[in-house]
Amino acid sequence: MRTKSEVITCALNLYFDGLSTWKIQRQLAKIFQVDVSVTTVWKWIMKYSELVNEYTQTLKPELSGKYHHDETGIKVGGEDRYFWETIYEATRFIVASLLTESRNSSDAIKVFRQALEKQRPNTLFKDGSFAYDVAYNKVFYLRVKALRV
Repeated sequence: MRTKSEVITCALNLYFDGLSTWKIQRQLAKIFQVDVSVTTVWKWIMKYSELVNEYTQTLKPELSGKYHHDETGIKVGGEDRYFWETIYEATRFIVASLLTESRNSSDAIKVFRQALEKQRPNTLFKDGSFAYDVAYNKVFYLRVKALRV
């Protein structure tokens, strides 16, 4: 690369902190006195995000079975959606995730089955959402201790 790795790393950090490529370009000029195009910044983001994604797909963390699960409402293209995730308590590793149009037991079943493919939880922290009880019983068969938080 013709550009120093510190500049590229800074650009990536700024992007994932929420700055636009235009703002990143201005910040790089101020901090490092370099002139890079917005297109170059975007190409770095695409290239290194793909490399990091490929690497993270190879990671197989040891899981203890102590999971936290929740869902949150978000807007995608102006439409209401729900993002479900189950994470490993110690490292915040995403064990299972799902984006759905609804928030019901069948959606919870899908994400719980994803988690079960990685490992059967021995403890599952969840809130009191109506969607969890049926899904929890159907997927985990009452063999794990569930704690409502």
